[in-house]
Amino acid sequence: LVDNPFRTPLLVLALLQTTTTRKNGVVTVATNEFPASILQPGREYAYVLLQTTNQTALDAVMPALLRDEAIEVSAISSTFVVDQVPMPGTISSDPLQGEAARTQFEF
Repeated sequence: LVDNPFRTPLLVLALLQTTTTRKNGVVTVATNEFPASILQPGREYAYVLLQTTNQTALDAVMPALLRDEAIEVSAISSTFVVDQVPMPGTISSDPLQGEAARTQFEF
């Protein structure tokens, strides 16, 4: 996971566990990890696929600027912006009950 994927060098925030599947010649890399606690609302992030033959270089990249020439960026996902945290509050409607598509509600 990287912060501002247009920055050079990339700032790697987290290395995530992934699974790889291959079907009809298409390779899919996926993760179930989403480290929300390290992300800041309003900032742009992306997932990157890193490639290296040097495990020691990969171990040293976390979290850091990606400067090691032994590590290549193989792919970058579409970017995403983190939403704001939901705010506490209440909502009420008038009327409290009705029929879908027949009753007009005000919130």
